[in-house]
Amino acid sequence: MTSIIDKDAFTTILSEKGDFETEDDETACRKLVNELSPEQQSTAAKSSYAYWLSTVEDDFCILLDRDELKVQFAMREARRHYIGANRDYEKALKGLQEAITYREEFKIDLIRLIRKAASLDEMDLTDDDKATVRRYRGYLEKEFENQMTVSGGLDKKDRAVAIRFSRKKPDTDMEAYLVGQVYGSERACAATEFYTLGKLEKFVAITEYADYNSSNAPPMLSLREMIVKTTCMYPERLHKMVVTDPPFWMRTLFTLLYPLLSQATKEKMVLTLGPAEKEKAVRELIDVESSLPMASTADWTMSYEGVDIQQYLDQHMHLTYIPIRSAIP
Repeated sequence: MTSIIDKDAFTTILSEKGDFETEDDETACRKLVNELSPEQQSTAAKSSYAYWLSTVEDDFCILLDRDELKVQFAMREARRHYIGANRDYEKALKGLQEAITYREEFKIDLIRLIRKAASLDEMDLTDDDKATVRRYRGYLEKEFENQMTVSGGLDKKDRAVAIRFSRKKPDTDMEAYLVGQVYGSERACAATEFYTLGKLEKFVAITEYADYNSSNAPPMLSLREMIVKTTCMYPERLHKMVVTDPPFWMRTLFTLLYPLLSQATKEKMVLTLGPAEKEKAVRELIDVESSLPMASTADWTMSYEGVDIQQYLDQHMHLTYIPIRSAIP
């Protein structure tokens, strides 16, 4: 086993069955999984970065029952859809199947290989898959120059903190933009899974609007497609979203829509104006000095200056960019 995480810790992650609140929930989710084909079950199970690693990396191959493990992690994905659909079985099944379709469309397995883009000749991949990995790597290099999204810290429960900064350039390649959004979500989910040893599944998102310029925003069509697909692919993944210094139009829209939002959604959303509100919101979630190294407590700004994009893309997806502490307890 590599030094990234030891065998016992990795086995602990793979042993987590999922947080089913009742036996009825577990029964319903098993039924959902049984409605999937073996290939769909595999795609659903691979929503777990740890499970995926166990299938592709020699260092992470753990001698557990493969079929049982696949069903276990497919059920965890089914549970998120089931709870997200307020336990509406048909709605959950439709959402689960759509998410699987999107994961296959995006070729998530290949997105997870972009750190190896320079050494693909050694891997058992088709020429088309190798070309896709290299294309995705190029997308992310360009996209992160336009808008940096980084797995930049941990909250007080060791959930990942994904920080998205304002977009700096107006040019937007739709496919590159979507791949960038999916990559950021996958890294946040993976970091939470490893740092909590599989016990938690959600992450914290901080969106920095301090330098926002509407002329740099992605086209509405790209935004709509991103929202539809990521909402479907990542149900029950967001613990809290902190939006700092949002523009006036966003604050107005939020105020208008707030009465229509569910209580659960209201509890997840925090909009802040100015450093004092930002400090309060962030400190409630995060031990800033020890677990959010990209934040300056002097003026409550966050910066990605000094972030080496190549180094970030070369990392395993479960690691925070600046090491907070080992993923091994």
